[in-house]
Order: sequence, then C-alpha cells, then structure tokens
Amino acid sequence: MFVLFFYFLLFDFSQVSISHNAWLWVFLLATVSTVIPSFLISEAIHRISPLQTSIVGMLGPIVTIILAVFILSEPFGIHKILGVSLVVLGVGFLTFRR
Repeated sequence: MFVLFFYFLLFDFSQVSISHNAWLWVFLLATVSTVIPSFLISEAIHRISPLQTSIVGMLGPIVTIILAVFILSEPFGIHKILGVSLVVLGVGFLTFRR
C-alpha cells in the first residue's frame, strides 16, 4: 500500500485503471498480512510471556520452509540448509544466552 501511494503521487493516475475487485484484494491482503498478525502477536504477549512469544515466532521461518518444500516443491539444497542452520543457531544463541 505504501508503494502504491507513492506510485500514484509520482505518476499520472489517469493512465491506471484498477478494478474495484482488485482494490478489494489489495485491502484484504494488507489486512490479513499485517493488521491481524499484529493483533495476534499483541494478544500472545498478554496471554503468555514475551519470551515464549519470541520462541514461537522463531518457528515461523522453519514452518515456511517446510511448507515451501512440500507444497510448492521448492528445492532445498545444502546452501539453504546451512543458511537456515546459521539463522536458527544465531537466534537461539541470542535467546538462550542467559
């Protein structure tokens, strides 16, 4: 939405025809991917501790990778394994450093 705002400021708006259906999908995508997760994270922090919320949040990239491999059939080679391992180890080190 931010990019669309500046696009319409910098370029001639009369040349762009976007259907009402497309605007509805843009609004729904923005709502589902930003607003709802923000409220859910805030609610999770209130119900469980911020530490537990961050640990659950660390599972997000792992679940994303698993879904990408099995649903989208994306290749998962040694480079991705090393990258994921470094990220998980780094976040785990910072989280459990106490």
